[in-house]
Amino acid sequence: MKTVKSIIMMMIIVCICTVLYYKYLGLEKEHKQYEEQLMEAKERLEKEENREKKIPDYKAYVQTKQFVEEVARKKFGLVYPDEIIFKVSDGEVIHSTIVEDYDAEYAIEQAKLQEEKRKQEELEAKQGKKPADNSEKKPAVDDEEPEDLPEIPLD
Repeated sequence: MKTVKSIIMMMIIVCICTVLYYKYLGLEKEHKQYEEQLMEAKERLEKEENREKKIPDYKAYVQTKQFVEEVARKKFGLVYPDEIIFKVSDGEVIHSTIVEDYDAEYAIEQAKLQEEKRKQEELEAKQGKKPADNSEKKPAVDDEEPEDLPEIPLD
């Protein structure tokens, strides 16, 4: 009888230890999750503190003429009256101030016509009407340039 009681007690103790062990594993897993959350929160806090340090500089920058021009160009597509916009094939837009009196509207119109022609040729090539010849790059304006036109700075 003593041995049966001791075996039952031993089984109860083993069951209790097993339950406690699984509880411990669950708590350990929760602890790791909380540690990860704590590390993420510390990283976010550090980023926000760095961002907070940059705010005075940014506040001063947004009050400059350079910032206003940048926003006007990028968000609203505005340009100065004496500028021509060149759109490079990779989508980059280059603004250039005209040095001499030059018919900017004509140049822009010609550039639009060339772009439309290029798109039409690509569309026809895709549809199989005729092969597109991309080996020759065409200028943004018509083939004939005015002889006495000065070079336009691109920066």
